[in-house]
Amino acid sequence: MVAVPSRFSTRIALVCLVTALLIPERASSATPARRRGTDHGVRVVAPTLDVREDLRARITRFQDEWRKLWQKARTEADGYLHREVLDPDNPLNPRLRRSMALQCYVATPMLRDGLLPIRPVVTSPDRGAICPMWFPPGRDEPSNEGEAVDLSLRLADRRRARMLRDRLIGEIEAAHAQHPTDDWIAGQRVRFVYDQAAPAQTLAAAKACRGNAGWCAMLTGLAHAQADELIDAESAFRQGELLGAPLLDSLPLVCAVTQAIMLVPRAEREAFTRAACASPSPVLDHFWWLSDPLWSVPGNERYVAHQARRTLITLRSVLGRDERYVWDAYATGLSMRETVLRYGWPNYTFWPAGPFEGQLADRIDFGALGPTAAATQVKEFSLPATTNRRGNASIPIRAPTANSSALRFVRFPYTVKEYTTDQTALIPKLSAILDPFRVTATDWALTNPDPRAPDGWWPHEFLQLQRPLALLGDGQLGFWRRDSTVRLAHIVALPVAVRSTLDSATDMFVLAGGPSPISTQIYGYAALTPNDALRLRGTVPSGPVVLSAELVTQAPRAPNYRSRFGATAPSTLRDMPSTERALSDPVFLRLPRRGLLPLTALDDVIQHMADSDQFRSTDSLALYWESYGFPERELLEIALRLRSADGASVMQRLGALIGVNGRRDSVSIRWTEQDPTRLVDAEATVRPVTMHSVGLDVSSLAPGAYVVSVEIRTRDNQTARSERRFVLREP
Repeated sequence: MVAVPSRFSTRIALVCLVTALLIPERASSATPARRRGTDHGVRVVAPTLDVREDLRARITRFQDEWRKLWQKARTEADGYLHREVLDPDNPLNPRLRRSMALQCYVATPMLRDGLLPIRPVVTSPDRGAICPMWFPPGRDEPSNEGEAVDLSLRLADRRRARMLRDRLIGEIEAAHAQHPTDDWIAGQRVRFVYDQAAPAQTLAAAKACRGNAGWCAMLTGLAHAQADELIDAESAFRQGELLGAPLLDSLPLVCAVTQAIMLVPRAEREAFTRAACASPSPVLDHFWWLSDPLWSVPGNERYVAHQARRTLITLRSVLGRDERYVWDAYATGLSMRETVLRYGWPNYTFWPAGPFEGQLADRIDFGALGPTAAATQVKEFSLPATTNRRGNASIPIRAPTANSSALRFVRFPYTVKEYTTDQTALIPKLSAILDPFRVTATDWALTNPDPRAPDGWWPHEFLQLQRPLALLGDGQLGFWRRDSTVRLAHIVALPVAVRSTLDSATDMFVLAGGPSPISTQIYGYAALTPNDALRLRGTVPSGPVVLSAELVTQAPRAPNYRSRFGATAPSTLRDMPSTERALSDPVFLRLPRRGLLPLTALDDVIQHMADSDQFRSTDSLALYWESYGFPERELLEIALRLRSADGASVMQRLGALIGVNGRRDSVSIRWTEQDPTRLVDAEATVRPVTMHSVGLDVSSLAPGAYVVSVEIRTRDNQTARSERRFVLREP
């Protein structure tokens, strides 16, 4: 028996059909209305485009009001920039420097008469480039506008700016309450609360995000970064990356390396991409590992800064321009994104104001050139729709399509992006990233070597740390095998600037590192005394490691210090084959008197180790090393050799090596140890360990680089050899 529909049900079906046909055409192009139950049982409707467009209009009005306050402040602070007052005879004149930086909108790259070596950021030259510059020397450094945009306003106008922004935030929050799963609204809410410089409120706004899980994680990471909560920020950003946060530079170009490629010099990008995109590849992990300023401080500050920059770029580029910067992809927008990714938000933004900006505008017409290959590569900066925990959502941030034939111009305001010189370049050379276990401290150019000439140092990227990061001396490193561990000592000269401020209760000197990013730990500590070198003691695992000696201080305005290098720790005594014979690398000692030799305890050796491998010919030196696996009660024949590291013959200039009894010839000095000193150490029991030390007189050696080598041979011709480089300077 077939059921026949009743007349009532037929009428209902007919009414539904007619209603569907009568829906306004505009709604067909809008975001489909969806009903989703929230955790609280409240049913909400996804917004139409009208909601976002209304918020865009409100944001634009706020930005225009804020820009008026900012332009007033800039005019009062810097005045108008006129061509007739420029002084071409003074290349350091701030007005000339700023004028030249503004020419990047017109000519790229720009180098005018060789006066000012500006390094432009060129992403799309025909659409305008940006030449960032250092804040003019000789002037009081500005408040950091990159941390809080309202610091660029007059003090009297900051209250009005906050009031206007509070009003806008209230309007965005009202829309977000109606549409809690909308990622675009959630992002704009966080963005403007962030600009109020209230980290607690920023975190609350981020936690109100209910849309794409990856996007919400990035917003949370941004809030933690604003509060200097590095561990929580890094955790949130890592989660956002794992979940596929839809950011502007998350285009499907080349594997996961896309988000870091801007931080690599252009000449190295192909090699970096090829290595990073190999499967599997640790290159990207090494990239962020080696870029972390201090391993002894939890949280990777360089990684957090980069992800915060990416997130803020996405938030602030929803329109063609924000309060001060142009984001249009055809009007320096690509260059602006690259500038911020590499250098962060400018400390100061100079605006020429008045006639000069008008004159510059008359010379700029990039739209007449039409779409280019560079522009075609960025057809649409719309973030992809992604599946999330509460349904589909997207963050549409649209740039003009590539086939647009309308003329486009670099848009007002024209500004100079300026940075203070207290910046730190943290990403090392590509060779270090590809082979971290061979890294040396010179693979980083942390700071400007000549602060008096700022334009001579313009790295590819940098970060403004809360404390400057200075370079420690290379010091001297020693490894000694024990049963199940490898003992180490790292001795570094105490920086002169720290001697008067060193506080043993709050400051610390540690040796951190590891064989991989996930196994990084602290291997040793040093007791701090202002009258001695920094003497680290600890243990490390066998095998290749990257080590970082770090002096973290608490004195006001004092820098932190670091020296990072690769090394290979030897195997332990237990892991040595029973037939192996080995030596430790020799270490240099400074002895106050000759009678201290021979030394009988490793702690005494460490206490007298030199804090460098550079000496003067008048220094009183000794050499210490250990031998492993040589039978007890066996005579050991020792050969000590010295050669020039520059390839020249030095034996003709070699004087006597004091304290050694034995046969000497023109190549080496040899002697036999009748009663070698055996190490007494509870951690060295499975193999015989012998201690060796000899005093050196280098007074007759010419200045230069040398290699000292030690070889031990038994009667049955079992041998082992080790060496160390050192440098002699003028007395």
